Amino acid sequence: TGKWRLCYCVLDSLGRNSSTQMRFFDDTSIDFSEKLLYGNATLLLLFFPILSMMILYPILLQISLNFFITIPFYPYIAIVLFTGIFLPIQKLFVGLLRVSKKPFHFVLFNISSFIFQVIIIYILIVRYDLALNGQLYGRLITNIIFFTIAFLFLIRYSKFSFDLNIIKKLFFFGIPLI
Repeated sequence: TGKWRLCYCVLDSLGRNSSTQMRFFDDTSIDFSEKLLYGNATLLLLFFPILSMMILYPILLQISLNFFITIPFYPYIAIVLFTGIFLPIQKLFVGLLRVSKKPFHFVLFNISSFIFQVIIIYILIVRYDLALNGQLYGRLITNIIFFTIAFLFLIRYSKFSFDLNIIKKLFFFGIPLI
């Protein structure tokens, strides 16, 4: 039952990322207003995680150094926070692939990300004997690479501008979906 539960969780998480976006985009072509929406979302997701990390990093560092003195959290907190910076753009790109009805690209991006991450983590843990650091660095390396790929493709599908009305709507409705 544990294997089936794991398979269900993986499949469920793949389908939930952008399923609500499908209600708003029926057409396979992306028009100007949708490009403007994706451009604003891309810019917001580039800056918002960095600002969040700038706020959270000193707080979490002080908590880990002052309250959990016997447990060395320091390098792990930094790596996890840096990894989190790169995830929202990937989620936005996966959502774009689902909305624009490109199942092959959707599956290719997700499976290649998974396989690359497994290979990198395996190399870092087995070959270089990095243990937990190997897993964390492997995730970080994979997320940086696939962030770059997703961002380069989002540039093609986006019109970049800061529209305050769209950004307000994204904060209220769109960002929680991502």
